[in-house]
Amino acid sequence: MRVERLDHLVLTVADIDATVDFYVRVLGMSAVTLGGGRRALAFGDGTIALHEADREQPAPGGAGLRFVVADPPAQVRAELAARGVPLAEGPVERTVYVRDPDGNLVELSSAAPEARPRECPDRPDRPTRGQPVEVAALLQRLGLDAGHVAPAGDTDEVVETELKARVRRPEEVTARLNALADARVEVYRDAYFDTAAGALDNRGETLRIRTVRGAGGTRSSLTFTCAASKRRHETPVADPEATSSVLAGLGYRPVLTFERHCGTYTFTTQGRPTRATLVHIPETGGHFLEVETLAEEATDARTTRGHVRRVLTTLGITDADVTRELYRESVTAYRHHR
Repeated sequence: MRVERLDHLVLTVADIDATVDFYVRVLGMSAVTLGGGRRALAFGDGTIALHEADREQPAPGGAGLRFVVADPPAQVRAELAARGVPLAEGPVERTVYVRDPDGNLVELSSAAPEARPRECPDRPDRPTRGQPVEVAALLQRLGLDAGHVAPAGDTDEVVETELKARVRRPEEVTARLNALADARVEVYRDAYFDTAAGALDNRGETLRIRTVRGAGGTRSSLTFTCAASKRRHETPVADPEATSSVLAGLGYRPVLTFERHCGTYTFTTQGRPTRATLVHIPETGGHFLEVETLAEEATDARTTRGHVRRVLTTLGITDADVTRELYRESVTAYRHHR
């Protein structure tokens, strides 16, 4: 007999809600419900079933769990610090240890090696380690000046109107969307960078590495949004970890990292091509819906906005649910209020 993999394990906990919050918020797992209404956590091909302590299993907190993570050690430590989770032990080589709300020891072992910036000969214009440089110079060092990247919106499709709304009944909205089209399911992982003094945030600018995983593979991009020109510059990135190392060497560190699980539906309604994306942020538990109209020629903005609102209404969304809140603002507010 040869064991191939762990299908699931049962974890005895004192407070299921607190345990779900920790594993979803800190480790990005998904909260699921098994048969009989049993609550559990899902990740990759594995499942952790949760059992609240009782007379039969009275002692939570004695387990040790080891998870292999895809991120390099420095990024794991940075994300734990950003979420306010202290290390229980380590780092030891590529492994750190934290404790969940019940005191279970959670081992996070990085499959990826520590990314290190490539050393180069000293030059007069080379910044000292950790010294931030202007983003314009950063873009030039990465070959991303305005002549090599396209501003946001330069795509083959013209997006006429987009509205975002909070979703209060995601199961109902999902069922209605599934009746219209098949979903393209992807996971977006956004890492925002800034200087220690928050120079970019102070100027209303953003610097982000985005990695998207889906059935079609994995793709990454580096995006800089300039406050002065109101333009967004974006370019594909072949190695996001190497790019993170370059940013670190130039004084930019990750300040906010989170995931969004997205299902995108493309369909035609009322004679107009439409795209709807149902977004779930595991950390906050929030659900959002983005609806866009796609057209090949300019049309009246009032007409397209009315179309988008009708689509939202058809999907059970009211005007009161429409929001302009950015996802990073939602995650930041959630962390500040914990």
